[in-house]
Amino acid sequence: MAKTVFQDGNHETGTLGTRVMAAFLNLIFNHRHDGGAQDGSAPINYAVDTGVANAYVIGLVPALTERVPGMQIIFKAVNANTGAATLTDGVGGAKAIRLPDRSILQEGDITAGCMVSVVWDGTYYIMLSWPGNSREHPVGSYWWNHVDARNPNVILGFGTWVAVPGRFILGVGGGFQAGATGGEANHVLTTAEMPPHSHPYTDRCPETPGWGDGYAVNGTTINQTHRAVYSETTGNSGSGLAHNNMPPFETAYIWRRTA
Repeated sequence: MAKTVFQDGNHETGTLGTRVMAAFLNLIFNHRHDGGAQDGSAPINYAVDTGVANAYVIGLVPALTERVPGMQIIFKAVNANTGAATLTDGVGGAKAIRLPDRSILQEGDITAGCMVSVVWDGTYYIMLSWPGNSREHPVGSYWWNHVDARNPNVILGFGTWVAVPGRFILGVGGGFQAGATGGEANHVLTTAEMPPHSHPYTDRCPETPGWGDGYAVNGTTINQTHRAVYSETTGNSGSGLAHNNMPPFETAYIWRRTA
């Protein structure tokens, strides 16, 4: 049922005015702003944005004729913002959208498809809705997800992200600078990295009558019938293969925001 269009009566011309019934007045007193096209329903200041990123445009029904401080508007943003943004509401030109502290919007404060609530303060449209995730994920931050491999730009609607495959994240400090890389999953020890150790090997020549002075065994001279003691090197042991250098871990998709 369409809304009633009210008209005044005129006794001189015999024109009857619109009759207002008690049921209608009850609806007025108890109405909600639901935007319905029927008696008792009231318009809501809501519209879907038809503009572009950073320049949002709405057309309210019925059309807005003036801005009043304290007036609230809700619109659905089609595009995410990339910086300072404006709203064109049909009254004059575009007006700047600002955060509650009147600061300029940053990239991602409005995300694509989100409901944006603003209130006119006489100069700006002040955002009442919570800023987008760009504040929570600034440039340089990481995005972790255990099951979703998609680029965070697809999920969040903003930012440039690079994958960080096969790496742990290490806190800055203790000689490690921000942005540094290093380490290896498998490592082969060098001689310098091995702990000090020895492999002693001792052989003894028994006392044998008849051995004369100057008899040499492996470079050791045996005088008379004294027992000879000399050293040898043991055979090699070990494979020389790389060993696992990894602490206990759990894998996830990791991305770093670069812009």
